[in-house]
Amino acid sequence: MNVSTVLGYKDIFPDQQDIYETLMADLDSESAIRVCSALNNELNGAGGMRGNQGAILRDIAKRFSKEQKLDWDTRYTAYLNQFPSEAEPVLFNNRSFLDMVIKELGRNHSPIENAEAQPITEYNFLKAYMLVADENAVIDNALMDHTKIEKSDPMFLMKIVWSLTVTKFEYLEKSSQIFETVKTMCFMTFLLNSEYRSFLNEYLKKLAVPSPGAYLAAFGLLIKSINNFDPNARLLKRLNYIKPDLNADQTLLQKLSINLKNQPSFKLADIKKSPLCYASDREAYIVIDYNFLTKKMYRGAFFEICHTTSLTKDKSKEEKNNIYNTYCSKVSDSLEHTLFKPVMQQLFLKETPVKVHFDDQTPNVPDCYCRIGNIIFLFEYKAYTFPEEHILKPDFEKFISYLEERFVKSDTESPKGISQLYTQIQLICDNKFEFDKEAYEIYLTQGLHIFPILVHSDFNYTMPGINRYLHERFAELLSKASPDNLRIAPLAMINLETICDFSITGQSINDLGAAIEKYINFINENEQAFVQTCSQTALLRASSSFDAFYHRNLAAPSKNISIPEKIKELVELAGIVLTDLNTPLLTDGE
Repeated sequence: MNVSTVLGYKDIFPDQQDIYETLMADLDSESAIRVCSALNNELNGAGGMRGNQGAILRDIAKRFSKEQKLDWDTRYTAYLNQFPSEAEPVLFNNRSFLDMVIKELGRNHSPIENAEAQPITEYNFLKAYMLVADENAVIDNALMDHTKIEKSDPMFLMKIVWSLTVTKFEYLEKSSQIFETVKTMCFMTFLLNSEYRSFLNEYLKKLAVPSPGAYLAAFGLLIKSINNFDPNARLLKRLNYIKPDLNADQTLLQKLSINLKNQPSFKLADIKKSPLCYASDREAYIVIDYNFLTKKMYRGAFFEICHTTSLTKDKSKEEKNNIYNTYCSKVSDSLEHTLFKPVMQQLFLKETPVKVHFDDQTPNVPDCYCRIGNIIFLFEYKAYTFPEEHILKPDFEKFISYLEERFVKSDTESPKGISQLYTQIQLICDNKFEFDKEAYEIYLTQGLHIFPILVHSDFNYTMPGINRYLHERFAELLSKASPDNLRIAPLAMINLETICDFSITGQSINDLGAAIEKYINFINENEQAFVQTCSQTALLRASSSFDAFYHRNLAAPSKNISIPEKIKELVELAGIVLTDLNTPLLTDGE
């Protein structure tokens, strides 16, 4: 993640004082939401946020009058001249487009009569958008007052990294449809074969969806719609209308449509829950945000099956909490066996390691252990969902306490995450792993190279600084008792979605090891750059997650690999039976 200056209204129009509602008076809310949604999804396109800046601006400016074009070019050029080319500010970002959607949902300005005859108000739209960017800057600046942080504070750098990213990081997620689909298939398979089957049926019936397979297919079609790109469109190249058949049941679409909700105000969480918008004049739906829609496939079902069905209906608050905790635990255990383990197995197929062992419920055994010669990979899988409270109400001390409880030691002082990895390294050196006695002989004669890896499944754990903080805590543990004859790599915290990308693109465990080595070198180089320059960019790069480094520097289209075949292979390893998912629900009483 790089530091980007985000342009706002005051940067370009310091001599003017426009009001949002006045600027948007000639554009109805429904049309404004369509424009914001289309441009937001274009930012998520292949060119990435920076790569699509120029194209979006050119399209918006096509209808500017001569006076408007001259005014904009003069102001914009004058502002850009203050920056070196490599530090050019960002004008458009997902956060501001989505916040503008929220404003328009609240404004709810009805369609303007004879709107087709009115001139398109792109210039006022652009200025209104930049006013929203200014509002976000006020929020960020309140957090980024680094004068309040004592330089003697041992957490000084961590606090700076956190303050620079916490309010904007969730907007950067680029979800993998493949991973989210397989994850949802694993989840649905678990529900079908557990005590939660009736609640799954109840949930799907509420959506008028006949089977888990139909649920997955519906999301697949919605996600596919956003991939349609019209390069000849003047402005809205990713504005695609989803028009259901006249006789088709629209319950699912209506549930996913935010503007069909009857509520007085809206916030970002509402778009996450309902990432579609209904276009009344077209009798069709549009996608507000691709990534929220993709994540909704699993997260929507996961939370709603527990909270909106008879599983928790009419229960006390304490009972609901107990039911939810049990439910989360069982789903997590299931996904460890049906998602984490198959992804790891696929990673081992290309090059057969000497020894692979998965958690067998023996105390202190890793969730996954892999040895190739004298190289050992230790994996601990933590399927935690990152609490939104740390984003909605940022508090650094609470944030750190949460990391400690989840990845160092629990509130009962039981080891978690890095403490488990540390214990496992000690057990290897004490010859306590019965499943691989040969490792101890290699340790005594050749020495061992160990990669400690924390695997998670929530994008927010890839926030800059988290891996850095946990590695430093891990290094503290190692400093207390680090056996000789060991080369222990710095801790790597990796999203299971990233490991899945390795596996379905035909890469092996050795490729993962090589990527971690490159990541370590990247971190070290940027730490040295920060010491020399004290630049925020170097600090953020030195605090990057492995996932961010991989997707920015290493991930590439596979050659000579059939992705569909690899997905099929992964589904088979996961034990997913497609006919089970596609079987219609039982009717009441059957």
